[in-house]
Amino acid sequence: MNQKYLVSAVILILIAGNAFTGFLYFQTRAEFSRVQNAAIQIQAENKSLDFLEMLVVKVLQNEDEVSFDDRLLLENSVREIKDPLILSEWTKFSNSEDETSAQESIKRLLGLLVKKAKLNN
Repeated sequence: MNQKYLVSAVILILIAGNAFTGFLYFQTRAEFSRVQNAAIQIQAENKSLDFLEMLVVKVLQNEDEVSFDDRLLLENSVREIKDPLILSEWTKFSNSEDETSAQESIKRLLGLLVKKAKLNN
């Protein structure tokens, strides 16, 4: 009789331990998912900020014409952001016919990049 109670108690303890371990597993899995999403968000934000920095250095602070390599680097960088509004404004800027339209496009592009950085923080 005592042995039946002992076996029953051990089985209940094992079931409770498994339930607790399962609970911890799902809780940890949910936390991992949140951290992973945050990491993805930070990577996207960094791409936007890297492009913004590159745009300022290679276009706005540059006195000479932007080289082909720099334009290619900027184009690839803006595509990595994967934001259709930013890409559209970049295309308008890079296809500008005159200085006035280029200035307007760059203002809108910078505004979008700053707004994106603010939303992510």
